[in-house]
Amino acid sequence: MTKKNMTLYAQADDEAGKLVWAIGETPPTKKGHKKTITFPPGSQYDVTILLSDNTSPKRGIAFNPATPLYVQEGGSCPPQPALGSSEIPSTSVNVPNTNTLKFTNLNMKECILIYQLNFVDSKGRTVDPPLDPEFKNTGGGGRKLTRAAAVTAAAIGALLIYLVLTSMGKLGQ
Repeated sequence: MTKKNMTLYAQADDEAGKLVWAIGETPPTKKGHKKTITFPPGSQYDVTILLSDNTSPKRGIAFNPATPLYVQEGGSCPPQPALGSSEIPSTSVNVPNTNTLKFTNLNMKECILIYQLNFVDSKGRTVDPPLDPEFKNTGGGGRKLTRAAAVTAAAIGALLIYLVLTSMGKLGQ
Protein backbone atom coordinates (compact mmCIF):
# COMPACT_ATOMS: atom_id res chain seq x y z
CA MET A 1 0.00 0.00 0.00
CA THR A 2 1.34 3.38 -0.92
CA LYS A 3 0.45 6.60 0.80
CA LYS A 4 0.66 9.92 -0.98
CA ASN A 5 0.23 13.53 0.07
CA MET A 6 -2.38 15.77 -1.52
CA THR A 7 -2.61 19.48 -0.80
CA LEU A 8 -5.83 21.33 -1.59
CA TYR A 9 -6.46 25.06 -1.45
CA ALA A 10 -9.72 26.52 -0.13
CA GLN A 11 -10.40 30.21 -0.63
CA ALA A 12 -13.08 32.49 0.84
CA ASP A 13 -14.01 35.59 -1.20
CA ASP A 14 -16.73 38.21 -1.25
CA GLU A 15 -18.88 38.64 -4.33
CA ALA A 16 -21.67 41.21 -4.32
CA GLY A 17 -21.65 41.14 -0.52
CA LYS A 18 -21.96 37.36 -0.30
CA LEU A 19 -19.41 34.79 0.76
CA VAL A 20 -18.26 32.52 -2.08
CA TRP A 21 -15.88 29.57 -1.89
CA ALA A 22 -13.36 28.05 -4.26
CA ILE A 23 -11.32 24.87 -3.85
CA GLY A 24 -8.82 23.02 -5.98
CA GLU A 25 -5.45 21.32 -6.22
CA THR A 26 -3.86 24.67 -7.03
CA PRO A 27 -4.65 28.03 -5.41
CA PRO A 28 -7.97 29.14 -6.97
CA THR A 29 -7.89 31.90 -9.56
CA LYS A 30 -11.66 32.16 -10.02
CA LYS A 31 -14.09 33.09 -7.26
CA GLY A 32 -16.63 30.41 -6.48
CA HIS A 33 -14.87 27.65 -8.46
CA LYS A 34 -15.56 24.30 -6.80
CA LYS A 35 -14.52 21.13 -8.45
CA THR A 36 -14.78 17.47 -7.71
CA ILE A 37 -11.44 16.37 -6.30
CA THR A 38 -10.44 13.00 -7.77
CA PHE A 39 -8.17 10.64 -5.85
CA PRO A 40 -6.33 8.41 -8.35
CA PRO A 41 -6.38 4.64 -7.77
CA GLY A 42 -3.83 2.58 -5.90
CA SER A 43 -2.98 4.86 -2.99
CA GLN A 44 -4.20 6.24 0.28
CA TYR A 45 -3.86 9.99 0.74
CA ASP A 46 -2.82 12.25 3.58
CA VAL A 47 -4.82 15.35 2.69
CA THR A 48 -3.96 18.89 3.76
CA ILE A 49 -6.40 21.71 3.03
CA LEU A 50 -4.94 25.20 3.29
CA LEU A 51 -7.40 28.06 3.82
CA SER A 52 -7.06 31.61 2.47
CA ASP A 53 -9.41 34.33 3.71
CA ASN A 54 -9.66 36.86 0.87
CA THR A 55 -12.78 38.52 2.24
CA SER A 56 -12.83 42.32 2.49
CA PRO A 57 -13.10 43.46 5.15
CA LYS A 58 -11.42 40.38 6.60
CA ARG A 59 -13.86 38.13 8.45
CA GLY A 60 -11.11 36.16 10.17
CA ILE A 61 -12.40 32.90 8.69
CA ALA A 62 -10.84 29.77 10.18
CA PHE A 63 -11.58 26.05 10.24
CA ASN A 64 -14.07 25.17 12.96
CA PRO A 65 -11.81 23.31 15.41
CA ALA A 66 -14.70 21.32 16.93
CA THR A 67 -16.30 20.11 13.68
CA PRO A 68 -14.09 20.98 10.72
CA LEU A 69 -15.40 18.27 8.40
CA TYR A 70 -18.64 16.40 7.79
CA VAL A 71 -18.51 13.55 5.27
CA GLN A 72 -20.68 10.74 3.94
CA GLU A 73 -20.57 8.35 1.03
CA GLY A 74 -23.04 9.33 -1.69
CA GLY A 75 -26.27 11.23 -1.27
CA SER A 76 -26.54 14.97 -0.83
CA CYS A 77 -25.00 17.22 1.81
CA PRO A 78 -23.98 15.14 4.81
CA PRO A 79 -26.13 15.16 7.94
CA GLN A 80 -24.68 16.99 10.89
CA PRO A 81 -22.62 15.69 12.46
CA ALA A 82 -21.19 13.11 10.10
CA LEU A 83 -17.63 13.26 11.32
CA GLY A 84 -16.18 10.37 9.37
CA SER A 85 -16.81 7.50 7.00
CA SER A 86 -15.18 4.19 6.16
CA GLU A 87 -13.04 6.17 3.70
CA ILE A 88 -12.15 9.11 5.98
CA PRO A 89 -11.83 7.89 9.57
CA SER A 90 -12.83 10.55 12.10
CA THR A 91 -9.69 9.73 14.09
CA SER A 92 -7.57 11.06 11.21
CA VAL A 93 -9.22 14.51 11.15
CA ASN A 94 -7.29 17.30 12.86
CA VAL A 95 -6.85 21.07 12.73
CA PRO A 96 -3.19 21.83 13.53
CA ASN A 97 -3.84 25.58 13.13
CA THR A 98 -6.73 27.85 12.17
CA ASN A 99 -5.92 27.77 8.46
CA THR A 100 -5.04 24.08 8.03
CA LEU A 101 -7.14 20.91 8.04
CA LYS A 102 -5.57 17.45 7.78
CA PHE A 103 -7.11 14.01 7.35
CA THR A 104 -6.51 10.64 5.70
CA ASN A 105 -8.52 9.40 2.74
CA LEU A 106 -8.15 5.61 2.63
CA ASN A 107 -9.43 5.49 -0.97
CA MET A 108 -10.31 1.80 -0.52
CA LYS A 109 -13.26 1.68 -2.90
CA GLU A 110 -14.70 3.59 -5.79
CA CYS A 111 -17.27 6.03 -4.45
CA ILE A 112 -18.32 9.67 -4.24
CA LEU A 113 -17.73 11.33 -0.87
CA ILE A 114 -19.97 14.27 -0.17
CA TYR A 115 -18.33 16.52 2.35
CA GLN A 116 -18.75 19.84 4.04
CA LEU A 117 -15.95 21.97 5.42
CA ASN A 118 -17.05 24.03 8.42
CA PHE A 119 -15.66 27.41 9.42
CA VAL A 120 -15.99 30.08 12.08
CA ASP A 121 -15.28 33.81 11.92
CA SER A 122 -13.01 35.83 14.20
CA LYS A 123 -15.82 35.99 16.81
CA GLY A 124 -16.34 32.22 16.81
CA ARG A 125 -19.64 32.37 14.88
CA THR A 126 -20.44 29.68 12.31
CA VAL A 127 -19.67 30.86 8.78
CA ASP A 128 -22.53 30.40 6.32
CA PRO A 129 -22.46 29.00 3.73
CA PRO A 130 -19.97 26.19 4.41
CA LEU A 131 -17.80 24.79 1.62
CA ASP A 132 -19.34 21.63 0.18
CA PRO A 133 -17.67 20.12 -2.89
CA GLU A 134 -17.13 16.38 -3.34
CA PHE A 135 -14.35 13.82 -3.49
CA LYS A 136 -14.29 11.04 -6.06
CA ASN A 137 -12.43 8.00 -4.78
CA THR A 138 -11.25 5.63 -7.47
CA GLY A 139 -10.30 2.87 -5.02
CA GLY A 140 -7.31 0.64 -4.69
CA GLY A 141 -5.89 2.36 -1.63
CA GLY A 142 -5.70 -0.91 0.24
CA ARG A 143 -3.49 -3.88 -0.33
CA LYS A 144 -4.35 -5.80 -3.48
CA LEU A 145 -3.63 -9.51 -3.78
CA THR A 146 -1.52 -10.61 -6.71
CA ARG A 147 -2.95 -13.43 -8.83
CA ALA A 148 -0.49 -15.91 -7.27
CA ALA A 149 -1.46 -14.81 -3.74
CA ALA A 150 -5.17 -15.15 -4.57
CA VAL A 151 -4.65 -18.68 -5.98
CA THR A 152 -2.59 -19.64 -2.91
CA ALA A 153 -5.27 -18.29 -0.57
CA ALA A 154 -7.98 -20.24 -2.42
CA ALA A 155 -5.90 -23.45 -2.28
CA ILE A 156 -5.30 -23.05 1.45
CA GLY A 157 -9.01 -22.47 1.99
CA ALA A 158 -9.90 -25.61 0.03
CA LEU A 159 -7.30 -27.60 1.97
CA LEU A 160 -8.71 -26.38 5.30
CA ILE A 161 -12.24 -27.36 4.29
CA TYR A 162 -10.97 -30.80 3.20
CA LEU A 163 -9.14 -31.32 6.50
CA VAL A 164 -12.12 -30.27 8.61
CA LEU A 165 -14.52 -32.50 6.67
CA THR A 166 -12.06 -35.43 6.82
CA SER A 167 -11.63 -35.03 10.60
CA MET A 168 -15.41 -35.05 11.01
CA GLY A 169 -15.67 -38.24 8.97
CA LYS A 170 -17.78 -36.55 6.32
CA LEU A 171 -15.54 -37.55 3.39
CA GLY A 172 -14.86 -40.99 2.01
CA GLN A 173 -18.02 -42.62 3.35
